[in-house]
Amino acid sequence: MISGGCALGYRRGANGGTWIAKFRTENGKRYLEALGPADDARDADGLTVFSCGQAQERARKWFQRQAREVAGDLAPLDRAYTVADALADYRADYLRRGGKAVDRADWSADAWIKPELGDIDLAKLTKTRIVAWHFKVAETPPRLRAKAKAEPRHRAADTSPEAVRRRRSTANRVLTILKAALNHAHREGKCASDDAWRTVRAFREVDAARLRYLSDDEARRLTNACPADFRALVTGALLSGCRYGELAAMTVEDFNPDAGSAADAAVLREGVSVLLRVLYPACPHITQALWHELGFTATAGDLLDAPMPAVDEAALVQDEIELVLQIAGKTRGAIRVPAQADKAAIERTALDSPEFARFGDGKPARKVVIVPGRLVNVVV
Repeated sequence: MISGGCALGYRRGANGGTWIAKFRTENGKRYLEALGPADDARDADGLTVFSCGQAQERARKWFQRQAREVAGDLAPLDRAYTVADALADYRADYLRRGGKAVDRADWSADAWIKPELGDIDLAKLTKTRIVAWHFKVAETPPRLRAKAKAEPRHRAADTSPEAVRRRRSTANRVLTILKAALNHAHREGKCASDDAWRTVRAFREVDAARLRYLSDDEARRLTNACPADFRALVTGALLSGCRYGELAAMTVEDFNPDAGSAADAAVLREGVSVLLRVLYPACPHITQALWHELGFTATAGDLLDAPMPAVDEAALVQDEIELVLQIAGKTRGAIRVPAQADKAAIERTALDSPEFARFGDGKPARKVVIVPGRLVNVVV
């Protein structure tokens, strides 16, 4: 006896025993269900042979379904509701909701799901069975095109990391279709529990974007293959790293080579030269291309031979610094003071600030705490 009206029995047969679930309603009506062979002659595997504990778990799921059928929550069938039934019902619901990728779902179901899982009773579907099927899909080489109803053929096995990633990505997509169908069946009351598939995990990091950088020759061939009106956009994307949408959204005001004085242009050119030299060790291809396209090769030689920029210590000295201003321990703004200002000058600037006049509530400052180079806290 597992609970009131629910019991697990054992029926001995000529070739071994069978676990039997027994369910009794309040009006005395009895229902029996054969759960599967007992582990008399073979070790239990949870799929074809069951231990007592495994049989109890299957019995509990069946009891839940029977209780819901008796209560009217589930529509009883004259046969077992299978994975194929779940796929068919999900397909009909998908079309009703306006789904447009039904052909792809049908192909995946016919090629990968139905041959292995289609005939399984949904109430007897286990997580172990789904996980084993998922791994099998990932390890099977890609199918070759064949005529309808012809024996499926597969490509030669490929164990390279990229091939493994692609097969696992395919297995994840097929698993998504299976889970969608099973979840629909569970929502529609076709099964009592979703434990068998809810915790099945997909392969990780198989759909991440693959980073690959074009060599100079590949980038040149790419731009040469582009139509003339599209070539400038591709060149801009390769040289700047901007996305096509960002480039397409640019306006004339975003770049004006004639704007500013000659001195401004010289400063900008010097800044670009420094930037390219600093970035060259980390990204040599793009910086070399930019160095040449911007004309630095003609005036300063090859980027590889260009000297690294020297640090000007004097240029790093700041005339003014910004300090966080706190009033009664709360940040209220910031003040700017000369870099060499003493504590008295910093205190006067803080007390004369509009932030202190606003948040000091007219109270005199009891104390001013100064953390050099960082903040000023006025205590009121």
